[in-house]
Amino acid sequence: VIVILDGMTTAAEIELVGELPSRGGWLECGRREDGREPVLATVPSITAISRTSLLTGALKTGDQAQEKAGFAAFWGRRKSALFHKASLAPDPGHSLASQVRDAIASADTVVGIVLNAIDDALDKGKQGPAHWTLDQVGYLRPVLDEARRAGCPVILTADHGHVLDRGESASLAASESARYRTGTSGPGEITVRGPRVVDGEEVVAAVDEKIHYTARRAGYHGGASLAEVVVPVIILLPSDSLLPVGWYAYDAAGHAPAWWDAPASRATQLSAPGQA
Repeated sequence: VIVILDGMTTAAEIELVGELPSRGGWLECGRREDGREPVLATVPSITAISRTSLLTGALKTGDQAQEKAGFAAFWGRRKSALFHKASLAPDPGHSLASQVRDAIASADTVVGIVLNAIDDALDKGKQGPAHWTLDQVGYLRPVLDEARRAGCPVILTADHGHVLDRGESASLAASESARYRTGTSGPGEITVRGPRVVDGEEVVAAVDEKIHYTARRAGYHGGASLAEVVVPVIILLPSDSLLPVGWYAYDAAGHAPAWWDAPASRATQLSAPGQA
């Protein structure tokens, strides 16, 4: 089961997943002994590009119809099913729609599920909770419960992150998008070129979190700040027997890099710029 938390930052998802060890039933794992591997969103880091590219396996712009078709094409002959928010509404007496539960229970089906709680909160003017929890992301707990019952590994990831509106001034530049535009870059912006730029050959993207080009909302994405483009990938197993050969199981703090809890040394403190 691949769960895409639309708009979830790396920091927020790490907090959210921090609940899982206390809930029991899940083992986090990864390919690296020193912890989780991040991936990069597209530029611009907007849903129509980042999510479509993630679900189809190709850099492109699209909508839910293109995502469904591309997801099926990517998995080829293997059975797959992709569900957006409208398909998740539960039947009476259940926490998820029957078609979603059946797909998760099917051992030979790759299931993709898009959860919009974070992006919806930003777009509709709700700042959202200070710390996202499992119960604050609609349908996430039922999806995890169904996957655990089915003995199914889960990948939690996102299409992009976001920055919050903290009431500071926006940029005076004009754009139809909140965090990127065309033209010449100025303070707090960078010009990005290359194959990962999907909306044209070149784009000016905001890196300063205070910059936005559109009307005020609770938060924004589309720019090139770390909070927007660094995307977490968290892999959960319902049993240690499913741990792939050569992979590593993480304990509650096992995803942290080696330097996270290392004591500061005099050598580290005296390192010259560029030598740390």
